[in-house]
Amino acid sequence: MTSRFDARLLAGILSLGLAASPAMAMPFSPSCSLPDPVVALNGHLDEALAQASIDGKLTILTIGSSSTEGVGATSASASYPARLEIELEKRLPDLAVDVVNKGRGGEVVATTAKRLKTEVEALDPDLVIWQLGTNDAIRGVASSEFEAVVSDGLAWLDQHDTDVILMDPQLFPRIAEDQAYKAFVDRIASMAGHAGIPLVRRFQAMTYWSQLPEDVRRTMLAADSFHMNDQGYACLAEMMAEGLSRRIAAAPGGKVLAVETKAPPPARAVAVETIAPELKTTTATR
Repeated sequence: MTSRFDARLLAGILSLGLAASPAMAMPFSPSCSLPDPVVALNGHLDEALAQASIDGKLTILTIGSSSTEGVGATSASASYPARLEIELEKRLPDLAVDVVNKGRGGEVVATTAKRLKTEVEALDPDLVIWQLGTNDAIRGVASSEFEAVVSDGLAWLDQHDTDVILMDPQLFPRIAEDQAYKAFVDRIASMAGHAGIPLVRRFQAMTYWSQLPEDVRRTMLAADSFHMNDQGYACLAEMMAEGLSRRIAAAPGGKVLAVETKAPPPARAVAVETIAPELKTTTATR
């Protein structure tokens, strides 16, 4: 893999791969609609953007716990990593995308961080999507311990010229008023912002989806009222693919093709429990 300096230089002087085929700005499915600030992936993606521009390929390692593994989906093909590959290929038809799923249900961040280094060394991905925080918050892991582990992992990835996107926890009825859980969400956002790392704002997105009108909103959670279901993973993948494809297409060598899209319906203030109003809350763990 090229060094970060070389990647920036090459991205600035080469116009290959994506230049021949502009990205498709695709409208969201009605129940997946989101405002642009939630979709946007702000932060450094120098290595991934350069590699996509240079050779027209993008290898993504997705790692985390059950949300990455796909628990709650009806099949592996309905997990968010599988759907993300499909959604990216729709938007960037000339980009060869390979999304590798290394999620493992039940892990806290300390366990995932140990696997992270091994998986990155084996795959040598252009980009890592690291989903984290839910199990740590639920199990009462100290925020200082959580932050230390994540900071160490981010530093290691930076040393190995591997870009990373963080994904924060999901929203589910049992933690609607749990301030400790929300504090983990805020801490992840703060860490990402401080390090200049893109963040998938899943908690914010699911809050928005829960407030859509009844005729648009669809249940995002599985029968345990905790894990995401096929619909939830599909919307998550659309959100991520749109944010990432915009960044790739806007990089040197890429060009955004403007397509008229329908603005998302305005959110209405309703209870968080409307994510899965008909489902019974359980004490399931990831």
